[in-house]
Amino acid sequence: MRSDLCGLKFHMHSNFLSGYENENIITRWDSDRYLRSTFQVASNFFKPDIVVFLGDLTDEGSLSNDQLFSEYASRFMTLFHVDSSVKTIYLPGDNDIGGEGNDPFLPSKLERFTEEFGKIKSHILRTVEFIPVNRIASESSLPEKCKNDSLISCVVLSHIPVNVYGKEYASHIMIKINPLLTISAHEHSSFVIYPKMDPLHIEDINDFSVHNFKSDESVEIVAPTCSYRMGKQIYGFGALVIGDNKIISYNVLWSPSRFVALIVYGFFVLIVCFVVCLRISSWFILRTMGLY
Repeated sequence: MRSDLCGLKFHMHSNFLSGYENENIITRWDSDRYLRSTFQVASNFFKPDIVVFLGDLTDEGSLSNDQLFSEYASRFMTLFHVDSSVKTIYLPGDNDIGGEGNDPFLPSKLERFTEEFGKIKSHILRTVEFIPVNRIASESSLPEKCKNDSLISCVVLSHIPVNVYGKEYASHIMIKINPLLTISAHEHSSFVIYPKMDPLHIEDINDFSVHNFKSDESVEIVAPTCSYRMGKQIYGFGALVIGDNKIISYNVLWSPSRFVALIVYGFFVLIVCFVVCLRISSWFILRTMGLY
């Protein structure tokens, strides 16, 4: 992301804190270490004004009991440490509160999420109002703009993409909120949706370029996962700037491939093991021959 851009800068990404049921202690340790280091590198480089966690903060949070969920939350806060001067927003995903497949949404799950991560509400920072919508909990109720000011631009935050699953819901948001921009996740891939184009146009964002969008396009940016445990070949952190002229500039701070690193580590381990075995074999042969 170019450093000469001015305005509001923020991270957004979908996380996936590995659980205790489907991961062993080694993969969990490696995943935690990777997430912590890549997040800190991205944050130190981009220096955001606000960090938005777009849901699916945990892998098994929805299926866990209250005590285990609290442990997940504490672990999450340790890994994704954000400076107190930076605004943070935490959205729940279906892996946190249910709502997908055989895992039903329950109000009690949403309640314990807010107890750990804070109340889900609108936030105003400078001239931008961030409005979270929770399609998992309800499609019938949408928040109003909390500040009726023509100088305030609205950014809708949603875990599930707004413009993909049903036109009626998306239309309600456009009429009721009229956002400058919508940001979502859930799909674990990076792409942008142009809702004003007919038919709906979706464009992948898999490169290192800065993508600029005009305010009247009302695009929806879908952020990628930052966890290599999701089975995606690429993963990273969305970095976005809303300029003073309402020009939106976005790119992804891609993380280095963990699988390539693990293959390289494994290769070096094999070399070390081979050298050690060769030395031991040589020593044993020489000792047998009485030459050592």
